[in-house]
Amino acid sequence: MKAILLTVVFALALSTEGSFAAPNFPMTRNAVGPGEYYVLEEFDEWVASCLRGEDDDDICEASTTLTAMEEGLELHLSIFPFMHYRKPARANVDVLPVALVDISPYSNSAHYHRFSAAITSIDGDPFDGYWCQLTELVCSRGPELDRNSTDQLLSARYVVVAIYDVDPETADEIANVSDNFTVKPVKEFELSMRNFRKAYERANRFSADVSGIDLDNNETQVKECAFSYRGRNTSIRYTYDEDYDVNHTTMREMLRGPRGSGDCPSYVMLASLTPDMTPSQRDLFCLDYEKDAKTYQGFQMGEANAYGVCVQPTKAFCSRVNDAKTAAVAITGFATGAVGGTVGATAATGTTVVAHSSGAAILTGSGGYIAGTLGTIGTTAIGILTAPVTVTAAAVSVVAVGGAVYVCSE
Repeated sequence: MKAILLTVVFALALSTEGSFAAPNFPMTRNAVGPGEYYVLEEFDEWVASCLRGEDDDDICEASTTLTAMEEGLELHLSIFPFMHYRKPARANVDVLPVALVDISPYSNSAHYHRFSAAITSIDGDPFDGYWCQLTELVCSRGPELDRNSTDQLLSARYVVVAIYDVDPETADEIANVSDNFTVKPVKEFELSMRNFRKAYERANRFSADVSGIDLDNNETQVKECAFSYRGRNTSIRYTYDEDYDVNHTTMREMLRGPRGSGDCPSYVMLASLTPDMTPSQRDLFCLDYEKDAKTYQGFQMGEANAYGVCVQPTKAFCSRVNDAKTAAVAITGFATGAVGGTVGATAATGTTVVAHSSGAAILTGSGGYIAGTLGTIGTTAIGILTAPVTVTAAAVSVVAVGGAVYVCSE
């Protein structure tokens, strides 16, 4: 897995500039050969280290070690910065990742195949940035981090890294991105982030020096596109990278273009409507396209076709609820079983609560029961749920992602 991730990092870093400077390499580099690590600088428990390239194209990371010998675990937690300019690009929608996370074992022992890892919270709040198996590149969160997720890590006091046993009965629950998980971690590390920023910024600066990148001058390519949203033409400026665009656009959409009269790729349209979600969480949703009017009405929960449009559109439109961070935290805790004694009560009311493997927590039921359920976990009926049309709706889904809440109702 580490080799695959590093290939991605090299490709992304090298795509930004064609020429390389020769920075002042530390003496520790002389002791290793290409494909081997050397220490750049140590910051107590966090270390800035670099992988030596064939030429002078080294890639650096901020890393630390997670150890739990009782469970037979010794893990390497690494965050690789790339294209992390100090200022964001001048774009309405920033879809490009700025860092990459890897949690991997130091050993090739077969018992590590049993486990999956996740950064589950930052300073006590749910975190949606990363979910991967330890020995395979099977991820439903990340491993790429966007600017917001990376900034959360950089400002954190501590994070919780959870290790899950996925062998064999729960393997499908954890590995399949479309499944929900209810298993409890076998181990949770509460990790201090006190020196993480120092290690990360040191690695970021050195990687930029190697690649000839000026971190103060954001050279990320920005494109402009348009699409019809509820009958009105909407223009978007979005960050663009050719490889990222290819990986997030189907061949059919590339050849025929998106639905409607606009030219925005479907992943850009959905990202503009769901700014708080990770790409994996957006896989839960699809675009609602009105064919006759050639306009997009919004987004719904459901399967998307090759153009990002709902395969089976419903009348359950989704919208973001403002100022709902407290509710999002409560819903996430409820879904993961952190709130005792309430999950069983939902069965009597017909309300279901699940934690999706992408990091989203989902409450589903009628409007009235959903509002009542939120009350049982210490959260008042939020925003749109107080509207009579929502409370009386037959089917409502409340999706909590990080510090945001989306409500889907007829």
